[in-house]
Amino acid sequence: MNIELVNGLITDIATNYSAHDKVYLKNDRGDAVVVVEQPADDDFIATIYPTDVLHPGLVLDITRDETKYINGRPIIIYCKGTTMYDFSIPLGFQMAAPYCGRPFIHKKWDCFTLLKDYYKRELSVEMPPVEYFDEWWNKGQDFYHTTSGVAGFYPVTELKVHDVIAMRVGSQVFNHSAIYLGGDKILHHLGGKFSCIETIRPAFFKFMYGYYRHKDLA
Repeated sequence: MNIELVNGLITDIATNYSAHDKVYLKNDRGDAVVVVEQPADDDFIATIYPTDVLHPGLVLDITRDETKYINGRPIIIYCKGTTMYDFSIPLGFQMAAPYCGRPFIHKKWDCFTLLKDYYKRELSVEMPPVEYFDEWWNKGQDFYHTTSGVAGFYPVTELKVHDVIAMRVGSQVFNHSAIYLGGDKILHHLGGKFSCIETIRPAFFKFMYGYYRHKDLA
């Protein structure tokens, strides 16, 4: 869980949502915002349960109750009047995370694992096993460029659905992948944010490095 991101939401919950027995985290282009209405599935990050105390027994009572995991999403238990909280990610989410609402955990849930999962589930395309390490683009590596050909991708000049948009985010090399869904929509997972579907923003154009298509989709 991007638990450091929750820190910034605790004050908002304590100030504006103390009367609610539960609130939700909604996905706003990869950022989490607190709402009282249950978000649509693609916008659903987690359910937050404010409590008067944060006792291990109470945490267990909540986390082992399957009905608390609304839509199979993670839950956060927050102790009112403090900065104390705990969280739980259900097994189903861990084994087969949805495309949207994934917390960023390098090599478990990041832009490359999202690309792998999407291509396997939607297109029956398996990526070859590869090794990479955190912030490889700052350590002399060019991971995406050197593995794209092995994985079956080649550069194209026009976008089609399922193509990969290569981006350079704070880097001199291609270090971020977004999947084009059509209609100016992309699915991607930026570092430190939650995975999301969003419209291509003007700000993205300065990061774009190129387009890639898999050979099985030609």
